[in-house]
Amino acid sequence: MDKITALIKHYEKDMLADLSKLIAIPSIRDLDTKREGAPFGENIDKVFKEFTMIAQKLGFKVRNFDGYAIDASINESDDYIGILAHLDVVEAGDLSKWTSDPFKMMLEEGLLKGRGVSDDKGPLIIA
Repeated sequence: MDKITALIKHYEKDMLADLSKLIAIPSIRDLDTKREGAPFGENIDKVFKEFTMIAQKLGFKVRNFDGYAIDASINESDDYIGILAHLDVVEAGDLSKWTSDPFKMMLEEGLLKGRGVSDDKGPLIIA
């Protein structure tokens, strides 16, 4: 097993737990609940706060830009690798038409399912 695979295996349980927390937040833009510091609504603010806790737990310094964006950095160097991702999801529509709760991550037939697993909460956690 190479070093990267070993690291992923080592952190897999934590990454899945963190992803599950992000999936559980229906981070859909809701301008009815917007306020200062949360221009896209309450649930986008909630997912920003949850991601902030995850990133800080891993040693990242997090900055919130008035609820419009956040960044997480590991050091103050001028040399860095940037990863661009988003934490919002598209509206789920009529939940009664879903075969499972889109805001509950689940493993089914070897696949993770839940709103944001592949776009873009999952890739962000992996990154």
